[in-house]
Amino acid sequence: MRRRAPRSLAVLLAAILAIPAQAGSAAGSAGTGRVRGEVRDASGEPLGGVRVVLAPLDAQGKEYAAQTDARGRYSVSGLPYGYYRCVLLVGDRPYPGNRVLLVPPGKKVQADWTIGPATARDQLLGLEPGRPVALAGGSPAAGVAHLVEPLGPTGLRWLTRGRGALVLLGGATALVAGIILLSGGDETVVSPSSP
Repeated sequence: MRRRAPRSLAVLLAAILAIPAQAGSAAGSAGTGRVRGEVRDASGEPLGGVRVVLAPLDAQGKEYAAQTDARGRYSVSGLPYGYYRCVLLVGDRPYPGNRVLLVPPGKKVQADWTIGPATARDQLLGLEPGRPVALAGGSPAAGVAHLVEPLGPTGLRWLTRGRGALVLLGGATALVAGIILLSGGDETVVSPSSP
């Protein structure tokens, strides 16, 4: 005679698997995302007092802005889903971003910037000193803000956001635990710029 698994076990497993879907819908219902990060100069020193301006790529809608603190950190919240251009203003000198940011609804996007001179690749994208910057009132660009490309999670971030949990746990338990651990948290989303 074949033994059947208790019905309560099946209900419990279904509830566990539904947690990420519910978390995702709750995050999506929040409707807006947030961009946060740090601004540094070419030597790696944090820059305080830099105005970070984000505007929708389709040129419709309002601009969003924040100012960096003494440690170069900033946070812009309340961003509707979409692609955003970024300009960093150091005093009245604009540094257009070399990437466009995708902000998903209900998510946090990490965007760290380094400002400096334009490179040959930046010039191919149309980003060069002296060129007018729309988000800075048409002031000429002083240089370019380069998005720091993430190398991937390390340490505890690797364990909770990478494949570390799956490697350590193994089997069906890893699948369930991995889904729960990876269902939320910060994201870094970058797409090629189209100036």
